[in-house]
Amino acid sequence: MDCIQCPPPKYPKGAEGRGRRGTKTTVHLILDADSNGNITSVSVSRSSGDNELDEAARKGVQEWRLKPLEGGRRGVRTKVNFTLK
Repeated sequence: MDCIQCPPPKYPKGAEGRGRRGTKTTVHLILDADSNGNITSVSVSRSSGDNELDEAARKGVQEWRLKPLEGGRRGVRTKVNFTLK
């Protein structure tokens, strides 16, 4: 995906309180980026089954920066894995 700055999204505290501790959860996302590598849109293509985790992944990925590409990027697929230990 040519990621320049892609820190993992933060695990939301509310999900931890709902018994998600120690589990691995994956959110599948589709994102678009402009020609500077800034994320312009993010959508969930496969939910984790937990709305709070999905939203945390979506918001976290909006802060990512990809390698600049003339014309930008459309429909980039990525996964966010949440593991709380």
